[in-house]
Amino acid sequence: MIEVKTRYTEDTILNYFRFMGKINAKTLILYVIILVVLSVAIYFLMSLENLNFPLTVAVFCLICIVLSMSSFWPKTKTKNLIKSIPTLFETEYIFVFYKEYFVVNFSDNLVNGTSEMKYDSLVSVFEVNCYFYFQGISGFYIIDKKDFTKGTADDLFALLKSVMPNNKFKKYINKK
Repeated sequence: MIEVKTRYTEDTILNYFRFMGKINAKTLILYVIILVVLSVAIYFLMSLENLNFPLTVAVFCLICIVLSMSSFWPKTKTKNLIKSIPTLFETEYIFVFYKEYFVVNFSDNLVNGTSEMKYDSLVSVFEVNCYFYFQGISGFYIIDKKDFTKGTADDLFALLKSVMPNNKFKKYINKK
């Protein structure tokens, strides 16, 4: 059994959304390809003298997308989440991990609850330097590696590695 007791902070949430913006880089690459193809198509359809204008528009659009995904999007998502769940930072989450499933107990001044989930119900799990991010169909959980009360982050990593398919569990650790 592995247990984690944690509370979210604004930085915790912001770091999660920043990470998810970086993970969505594959989508960004697809946008780049589409913009280049559209630029070339505009060049041929409009019989332009040179390719400078459509490529300039494509580069401008690309810069806007990159700025949006890396800076504005995480901050906006964080602010919206805080507004929609006023007790977010007051809620204490207790995660208990077993071999077949995990349990999330949560409590704040207004609500107490328990959720039991099987690992295969998760869309993905990411391990990053300081956190584990659990992505479900309708939400997410963040586990800070310093908040373990029973077991360690390495124990959780080993458990997740044994129960999650490789395509659902990914490790992104920055070497310093």
